Amino acid sequence: MTASATWSLSKALAATIQGDATILALLNAVKPVHSGKPPGGAALDYIVLLDSSESRWMHMNGQGGNEGGETLTIWTTDLSLRKGKLIYAELRRLLDGTTLALDGHTMVRGELRLVTTYTDDGNPPARATVVGYTVLSKVGA
Repeated sequence: MTASATWSLSKALAATIQGDATILALLNAVKPVHSGKPPGGAALDYIVLLDSSESRWMHMNGQGGNEGGETLTIWTTDLSLRKGKLIYAELRRLLDGTTLALDGHTMVRGELRLVTTYTDDGNPPARATVVGYTVLSKVGA
């Protein structure tokens, strides 16, 4: 993905997540989605969109496109795995089969996967559930 398409992926993910009442209810936050590190003291629970990646892919027939990735980190005060996995399940429901609108690109397919979980002993303690979302796209509408 070009830089603008990667940015477009971040914007499309944020808008899609913020438009879902079920995920918003689970997060129960004033600002449920942050692009980059949230400000200190941001109220948990929330999702952080961070660490975009991009690469080119080619078909055997010479046609190609781009692969873009976004890391979503679900931060909750629930130190068990329960809430993070509930939110992950809702993200799967929301994004499976969804075609995101990407500026200058057409989404071909997307894939969501659970990467890892860990705890942070900060104040307050929190659990992170890290999810990867990969999108294949082709240039143009």
